[in-house]
Amino acid sequence: MKEDLEGILCDSLVDILDVKIRKSLANLSLLLPVNEGITVSYLLSGQPFLLPHGAIRTYHLGVTSKHHIGGKFYPTTIESDHDVIYHIHEALLSEITDSVCKQGYMDGNFTNEGNQVRMICQKASISVKNMEAAKTANILLTLMLKFHDEEALVTKKYAVTVLYNSRLRILFRLKSEIVDPNDRFAHYSDQIFAILSEVMRSHVSLPLPIPTGAHTDRSMIKLLPDRIIFATDFVYTK
Repeated sequence: MKEDLEGILCDSLVDILDVKIRKSLANLSLLLPVNEGITVSYLLSGQPFLLPHGAIRTYHLGVTSKHHIGGKFYPTTIESDHDVIYHIHEALLSEITDSVCKQGYMDGNFTNEGNQVRMICQKASISVKNMEAAKTANILLTLMLKFHDEEALVTKKYAVTVLYNSRLRILFRLKSEIVDPNDRFAHYSDQIFAILSEVMRSHVSLPLPIPTGAHTDRSMIKLLPDRIIFATDFVYTK
């Protein structure tokens, strides 16, 4: 009888603790640096749940502004034997890129045919819609070009390659411009591309939560219509 009561009590305590822990995890927020001047916070958008093969799945909502109001994100379940799968919604990618734009990292100066031009980024976003086959994303930028006697707004669109490194940081490399035949400032495209290419390389990246001391193995990345899927295993060395 005593052993039966102890077993029932232990099972009840485990159930209570499981619920408490899961509710606590659902309120967990993580602060990670994007670069020296920007910090992105990640908030779990729902309670973790267990996959059939035993892995724990969590979903994070990215917030780069205290005034940000995020839409509810309902992730699609993807079965995999990887240790972890990150669903990186394109809204988070746009937050990262626009934050870099608004803080002046995409601003620059260049000279064209003796004319001094000041470029100031106004708005930036990234889209992965319908890009699964090409394995590239699109970045859309609104730039202010200031000349000696005038200024003008210019919209630029580029294809970017999505990469990652061994420390779970998603990287973006400017690949090519998607040319607008009606762009009357097209003769500045080479200088603008050179500036933005270096900015994307140096300042635009997305760090993902990773356990301390873990290394990645069997990593893979895939573009879906509204997000990037990144799957990996964790390896620990003594």
